[in-house]
Amino acid sequence: MLLVRDGRVGLDNPISQYIHDLPPTWESITIRQLLSHTAGLPRESPVFEGTRPVADIEVIRGAYAVPLVSPPGAKYEYSNLGYYVVAEIITRVTGKPWVDYLAASVFTPGGIGPLFTTATGRVNGRARGYSGNDNQDPAVDWAAVRPSGAFMMSIRRLAAWDTMLRTDTLLTARERQLMSTGVRLNDGSTAPYGLGWHVEQFSGHRYVWHGGGLPGFSAYFARFPDDRLTIVALSNGDDSDIGALIANVALMSFPHQG
Repeated sequence: MLLVRDGRVGLDNPISQYIHDLPPTWESITIRQLLSHTAGLPRESPVFEGTRPVADIEVIRGAYAVPLVSPPGAKYEYSNLGYYVVAEIITRVTGKPWVDYLAASVFTPGGIGPLFTTATGRVNGRARGYSGNDNQDPAVDWAAVRPSGAFMMSIRRLAAWDTMLRTDTLLTARERQLMSTGVRLNDGSTAPYGLGWHVEQFSGHRYVWHGGGLPGFSAYFARFPDDRLTIVALSNGDDSDIGALIANVALMSFPHQG
């Protein structure tokens, strides 16, 4: 969104404007469709490996032969691969690695602090992740810096992220509203996903959220903008139903449902 504001990318520009060796079926995909997961890209690239770094462009090219799951703009279908394409475009447009761009343009001015990823190495206070039934087994550490995640965050840092999303520190109210508005599909209907956020209703309240995880970790960031309520849940186990935890805390937090 910062690059859109600066005129360096356009939401409705085709990604072929930035990456020139795309397969024909990808050429009409737009930036907006990448951000809203309506590009039709598969969820994963066949060459992605969490335990070893693979260059972003190689992850992207490794999926060129994989058929699209739907025509661009036809429906919502979450894709980790799409974030690789976004990251590669950021790198090419800014002339610096996307991690460095985010650190300098988002994390630092947003008051969040340094950007730590799964490749950062030792970080004080880092939790150990667990997998398996009831999180019994130590999880395998991922070395890959995945553009769709792999950031090390704490509740305090995510609280700063939430403050950033409530104010004009980085994004204007109009830009934030655009991100949290469902995207329009080719048939004129609206998908319950904006630009980087699920956009839904929960128990009659506007609900903007995202969840995710890596081996050994689960995360959930839930915002109820009209209620000025944000609930964050982090778990160092990937067999954790933190979505249910978020729902229960939300229901207890609404005045008429507490």
